Amino acid sequence: MEQFEPIILQPVDVPVATGSGEPMAWITRLQDKEFYFKCLWSSCFMVYDTLNDLLQHIRSHIEQLTVQNQNDGSIIVCPISGCSKILATEHHLYRHLYMHNYHIRRQWTGLNVIFSRDDVANIPHCGFRTSMELIYDGSAMACGWVNCSTLWDDIDLYCNHVDDHVDSLDVMDRDQRCQLNCGWQGCKMHFKNKANLRVHCRHHSGDKTAACPYCGVFFANNSKLIDHMLRKNQIGPEMLENGELRTIYSCHLCQKQFGTQRLLREHCRRHVMNHKCKYCTVTVDSPSALKRHVAAVHAKCRLYTCCYCGHSFSQKADVDRHMVVHSNELTHKCGHCGEQFRWKKQLTAHIRKHDKVYIPYTHLCHLCDAKYANGFGLSRHLMRKHKCSIPRGFTRFQYKKCKDGYARLQTKRCLSRSLAIDLGCCVNETKEKA
Repeated sequence: MEQFEPIILQPVDVPVATGSGEPMAWITRLQDKEFYFKCLWSSCFMVYDTLNDLLQHIRSHIEQLTVQNQNDGSIIVCPISGCSKILATEHHLYRHLYMHNYHIRRQWTGLNVIFSRDDVANIPHCGFRTSMELIYDGSAMACGWVNCSTLWDDIDLYCNHVDDHVDSLDVMDRDQRCQLNCGWQGCKMHFKNKANLRVHCRHHSGDKTAACPYCGVFFANNSKLIDHMLRKNQIGPEMLENGELRTIYSCHLCQKQFGTQRLLREHCRRHVMNHKCKYCTVTVDSPSALKRHVAAVHAKCRLYTCCYCGHSFSQKADVDRHMVVHSNELTHKCGHCGEQFRWKKQLTAHIRKHDKVYIPYTHLCHLCDAKYANGFGLSRHLMRKHKCSIPRGFTRFQYKKCKDGYARLQTKRCLSRSLAIDLGCCVNETKEKA
């Protein structure tokens, strides 16, 4: 089994916009389509009207940057507010800062994409938490094209270099099927034209088409950015679009609603289990979920440790939620009445009370008439009252929202056809009885 080194997480102070409680971003949107750029270098926060002015200003910061001698034991930290990435050397720092410039340009591209679409142009924010942190450690970027091993410091120059490899291909480089093979070492993909090959090579170089101007997340194409904007800003069926009722797409498994078919398809994939744990009967939807399951359940790995109490967790999200216990700050505020809460789930449960058709008990027992306000209470009831165990193939009690609005215990799992065949299930059925 893999060996894991524990990670102790320290709380990081993230600068926030005055009075907003939200982390600051390179681009700040005002009313309508007005916006401005803000420098996030240390405590600078200069404001500019154009992207070029901001980038030129940041270049001046980089040119004036001096790095202390590391012989005294000091560490090199990214000076961008909200990032705080620790870099190994001065060269790693400069490459990391070039990536921040690249991030700004992609956010600017993302803002223009959003403004060009009527369905998202008027949405003031994506709804996700803003973060200017980049995980890139500043290592030199190596070209993986066959017979090329050049190293690059600037992500833009590196991506242009990879595009040059694609552009240099001609008729003689086509195979017997008249297709162009990807020249990246170890890649066997092939394409009909250079345009498709160029898009594919972005997966190798890491080049992204756009980034969300509000939260900072990168996207491989504009469609994913638009989906991102709609994900937490769904428009209800009562809203009109071009004089007609907007179509709402509902998942028949959990009743969750989406504004586009693309979002619904992406969501439905999460219901389909594609991978089975080799140590138990649990099935999950992705390789990453399987890796997390094995590390947490079978390897008993607790990689993340709270710096206050020493309690350890298997996932970073768990320790992030735990950190709130050591803080008196109430970060989640109700937009209806102003009441504040520590955890988002508390706010979500509270907001339901403002609904016109508020239902205090959302979870029903399928074996008796018991009702509970949440899944925790129903799970405890199932174990104590009915002596139920977790259904085969599941990691915990999971509840499915039915058409009547109530959640009940989920006892069936959706398997992909390939996994169903491997497990010896009837491939004519899409669900396996637990």
